[in-house]
Amino acid sequence: MPAWRTISLWMDQLDEPLIARPELERDLDVDVAIIGAGYTGLWTAYYLKKHAPGLDIAIIEAQTAGFGASGRNGGWLMGNLLGEERLLAGLSPEQRRASFDLLHSIPDEVEVVLEREGIDCDYRKGGVLYCAARYPEQEATLRDYLGKLHAQGLTDDDYRWLSPEQLAQQIRVAKPYGGIYAPHVATIHPAKLVRSLARTVQGMGVKIYENSPVTHWQSGSLRTAKANVRSRWIVPAVEGYSVTLPPLGRYQLPVQSLIVATEPLSAATWDEIGLSRGQAFSEFSRQVTYGQRSADNRLIFGARGGYQFAGKLRHNFDLTRDEVELRRYLFGELFPQLKNVQITHAWGGNLGMSRHFKPHMLCDRANGIAL
Repeated sequence: MPAWRTISLWMDQLDEPLIARPELERDLDVDVAIIGAGYTGLWTAYYLKKHAPGLDIAIIEAQTAGFGASGRNGGWLMGNLLGEERLLAGLSPEQRRASFDLLHSIPDEVEVVLEREGIDCDYRKGGVLYCAARYPEQEATLRDYLGKLHAQGLTDDDYRWLSPEQLAQQIRVAKPYGGIYAPHVATIHPAKLVRSLARTVQGMGVKIYENSPVTHWQSGSLRTAKANVRSRWIVPAVEGYSVTLPPLGRYQLPVQSLIVATEPLSAATWDEIGLSRGQAFSEFSRQVTYGQRSADNRLIFGARGGYQFAGKLRHNFDLTRDEVELRRYLFGELFPQLKNVQITHAWGGNLGMSRHFKPHMLCDRANGIAL
């Protein structure tokens, strides 16, 4: 049995035994075949079954639900879409506002599903704090970013400026220059969500096959080492693993996000730091940093992921000492009282990035994979 529990803090904290579902060993003929049992694949199956219960749906997973980005990310649930400003630019102001409202409602829609399906994944909608927190130049960059958001028709109800004093009411960093608060973000326990979603869609009649890597796919069919699948529709929901299924690698390449988690911190320490309502936070730098206070009072902190030459997957996420200590240095710059805190978990994962993204435009919202 693969060591799936060591993938991340999140997988390590699961109460359930991580036992694989059966492999796909016989040919199938279905309405919808989904490649990948992560968030994209599972949510697709969930809503298809809700709207068309009679559909015959199969999910084919190379490892187990939560093996990829869905079990490794930083625990942000965002009401955003990376590149939304470009995608919505040609709409009328009224259409653009309606589109933003739809995107912003994502965390609320998830909460509805969690309540309806009885899923506990430590959901807390505390919003997000984008902080100018290390250099004064970050304030100018952040104010410019806020101006662009408001120029798109968004308002202070969506993104509002916080003075250093107002920022300190929610998070206390060592060098506060101000920040932006947005309410459309929740924090979650990613592995609890992905594993519970898998059980939920199975209960709705969706078949999930694990330890069954897809070796080839095309319109109307796919195959694994042991079986062929015919399907009216095929949904490739593989995130950073698109390079394993040509021609998807032409459009996405894998990048890596690296994360650490501290030991649970005392109530007194959190009184010094803040984040009392489950807020996510980010230091507004060109190289993404992101964090949250977990439900069991750890600091979860990710920063400055990597890229393998030629867009290769990274398979070994046993972080080196230097990789861990860089993240300790960065969160220690924000919270000096944590410079010597014990780090209990360090991990990473592959996520998919469009090959047509503009590197200089990459901002903190990219971690809405929440990796």
